[in-house]
Amino acid sequence: MDRTIALVVAGLVGIALAGGMVVADGEPTAERTLGDTTAAPGDTVAVTMAIELSEAGEIDYVDEFDPAFDGAELVSVTVDGEETAPLLQEVDGEAALFVLPELGPGTVEITYEVTVAADAQPGSTHTFDGSVQVDGNEI
Repeated sequence: MDRTIALVVAGLVGIALAGGMVVADGEPTAERTLGDTTAAPGDTVAVTMAIELSEAGEIDYVDEFDPAFDGAELVSVTVDGEETAPLLQEVDGEAALFVLPELGPGTVEITYEVTVAADAQPGSTHTFDGSVQVDGNEI
């Protein structure tokens, strides 16, 4: 699953989600959503990756940011609403990386926040480029 999100600064920062993925029944699916599609310089935006698993699997998720944000921070990782902990997490202004143990079946949600630079210029664009793997297979 390669998807790109663009964050455009225009007095407000616009965020657009590009692409979607349709997967056959029973196969894992992943969808990234944003808490807001516009943000002003200095604002924080929530990013959620929802991964639907029909059976248990190990998950690797990475998102890279271009240009870097002022910061990023993990909010939560849940399975069907229950908190869980990643095996590995690295979240900063340049990227977010999560390695999760075998989880599922159910809905796994990874939520983190990014902060737009206070000096972001109107019209500038930030992109998120990420991928999700379940048991080593990209979805």
